[in-house]
Amino acid sequence: MIKDLAARSIESNDTHQNTVRSLSRRGFLKKTAGASVVGVVGIATTTEEAMAYTWPTYSRGDQGPDVGTIQFLLGEHSYYLDSYDGIYGPETESNVYAFQRDYGLSGVDGITGPETWSALTVTVSRGSGSPSNRSYATGGVQYQLSEVYGYNISVDGIYGPSTESAVESFQSSRNLTVDGITGPNTWRALVSTA
Repeated sequence: MIKDLAARSIESNDTHQNTVRSLSRRGFLKKTAGASVVGVVGIATTTEEAMAYTWPTYSRGDQGPDVGTIQFLLGEHSYYLDSYDGIYGPETESNVYAFQRDYGLSGVDGITGPETWSALTVTVSRGSGSPSNRSYATGGVQYQLSEVYGYNISVDGIYGPSTESAVESFQSSRNLTVDGITGPNTWRALVSTA
């Protein structure tokens, strides 16, 4: 179930006025101008780990937490939506279509499947996001951990010690390499249908 948004102001820098909302029952995150990707490059450490989970497929009309994560990841790539509500409506579909086209993906159809997930996800780790420049990808990780898996962490777009600890716990519970970094295998496990 999608949680409501409780407004949370973010300090702004001289160039951008940022407003981020933490997740609650009705929506997601509002635009945060100037979001950037901060993280490290991650790779699969074992074949079993890479193959253990599968990417789901979502399209127009779908809804739920994974759709919300798609919306967060679109924001990470500067494809901002007016509503981060966990509903794969026309705006999400058109942004996925634009992302697929702009990134040269083979299937430009507005459907989020394995190729699109792989292109959307970015590796995030401790230090990703800051009070003045929240990370959409980190917010997506935090949302999955908090709302889907029940970890008691804030959805604030800052990858701090509590997020890192929750990721490590999640990785351990899914037999992944425990490093506190949300890379391709951890992303796949977070949203997997397996």
